[in-house]
Formats: sequence, structure tokens, C-alpha cells
Amino acid sequence: MLILLFAVALGSWHAAAAEYDDCDANFIAFVGASAYQFSPYAPGPLGTVRLYSVLSYQRAAALGERGDVRWKLEIRSPQGSIVREAEGAGRLEESGQVLAEFLWDGKDQQGRIVPEGIYTYTFRAYFLADSHGKRFEKLEELASAPMVEEAMASTDEVVVNYTLPDTVAQQIRVSALATNCEVQQNVPLEAGFPYNFYYGSTHSHSNFSDGGQPTTNCSSGNAYGSGTFNPAAVFDFARYSAGLDYWVVNEHNHLINDSV
Repeated sequence: MLILLFAVALGSWHAAAAEYDDCDANFIAFVGASAYQFSPYAPGPLGTVRLYSVLSYQRAAALGERGDVRWKLEIRSPQGSIVREAEGAGRLEESGQVLAEFLWDGKDQQGRIVPEGIYTYTFRAYFLADSHGKRFEKLEELASAPMVEEAMASTDEVVVNYTLPDTVAQQIRVSALATNCEVQQNVPLEAGFPYNFYYGSTHSHSNFSDGGQPTTNCSSGNAYGSGTFNPAAVFDFARYSAGLDYWVVNEHNHLINDSV
């Protein structure tokens, strides 16, 4: 009886440890780039663009599955034809993520500079769990295997612009770097849980319209421009007093012109 109870308890523990969010549990290829436009004629790193994909499979990580991942990148012209392809491989381990990346220099498969225009890029990825006991050396073999799992592919755009000034190109890189998040950057609040909670608001107003009122003077309606606090003061309050992670100030646009 004790052995049976122990087995049931152990099974329950494993079930709890394997919990995951179904909304994000599938094999997914999230894509990104170091810049949304670039010129292959630009000097140094500005003449290339880094295309990458975070291959995420949280269900496999939660269930303790490990395995091989192979990926393929397709870059298509404005007319839809493939101009460049690249392949790679990786291992899906306990993090449930594999980073795929390719540095594109604006050349096609034959080494020729491509014309200006909007190009699309797509990462396709395939996962084969070690539990199947099989290994495939070629992507084509893995992709056609009956037990393989294909990622939900994502597509994005990158612009080839030969008139892009170097100063603007550099600013684009800095802006993109500030908003890129390829891997989790903060320690989870709860050990073993691969997500964090961030606290804030996506709806508030400052004295640029009808907000920015002291809490003692807050009511359901205030005259526009009558508030005490501008957007900078609102952000300071959110960051230093309220202890929030983010805060969005969005004004009533029909009030802005007359409020300041």
C-alpha cells in the first residue's frame, strides 16, 4: 500500500513539473533582424544584416524532451523568387530554445549583389526527439521523416536600400539593438518557471491632455491641460515611486493642441 501511494505521489509530482502554457507550447520560429533596412555598399558591419530566429519549443522543455533541430533560411526577392538560402543545426536542450542566425551581405546564391527592394525572409525548422532513436544528417531526410515536428514558420521583411546614409544606418542598428530580446534576460521570479511577470499600465494620460492630476484631485473628468504632471513626471513616478516595470502614456489626440 505504501509503495502504491508513493508511486501515485511521484506520478503527480511529475505531472505538476511538466506544466506549461498551451498558448506558447508549440514549436515556433520567432524571427528578427539587426536592422529593417541596410545597404550592401555600406562600410564594415553596416553592409550586412543579421537575420535570426529563436526556435522555441516549450512543451518539449517541460516534458524533458531533447533532440536535434535543423533549420533552413529562405530569402525571397520582391517578386517572390528565392535569392539566397542557408541551413544550420542545433540541439534542443533544457531551455527549449535554439538560436538560428545568418549574416546576409545582400548577395544572392551566385554571389551577385541583389537589386534594391523589399525582401522577405523565412526560417523553417524541424525537431526530432532523441527518444525516437534516429539521427538524420541531411535536412531533407529529417524534414520528410514521419516522426519529425515542424515549427510554425515566421516571415518578416528587410529592405535593401543603396541610398541609405551611413549615419542613418547606424541609428537604425542602435534602435533595433535596444528592442531585441532573443533570450530571457532576467532571472525568473520563480525557480524553474521560464516566464516573468512585469507590472505596468498601457493606458494613462498626462497634462498633455486631461491627465497628470494629483491623486487627491483626481475625478472622472478633468479639464485638459489642468494637470500638474507632464509625461516625464509620470514616467518618473512609475519608475521610482510605484516600482513599475513599464508605463505607457497615450493622450487624447483631440485635446493635445490646446493643452500646452
